[in-house]
Amino acid sequence: MQGVSFRYYAKAEADSLGLQGYIKNLPDGSVYVEVEGSDNALSKFVTWCHDGPKHAQVREINVDSVSELKGFKEFEIQFQ
Repeated sequence: MQGVSFRYYAKAEADSLGLQGYIKNLPDGSVYVEVEGSDNALSKFVTWCHDGPKHAQVREINVDSVSELKGFKEFEIQFQ
């Protein structure tokens, strides 16, 4: 998913939905996201992720839900 600014567009989408968490590229070329927020906002974010930004080719999305919140303060892009 690299090379289409997915992380930057995802941050903009998360910010517009009032979500907190982070996004980062993984060595295998995939993108990893941890995000917290209201159920409605999370649903909209996951829906957005299925398509992503223009020129993105999303092949697969895996969603895991957990009940324990980490208390993120904002949504950020992590660089390794």
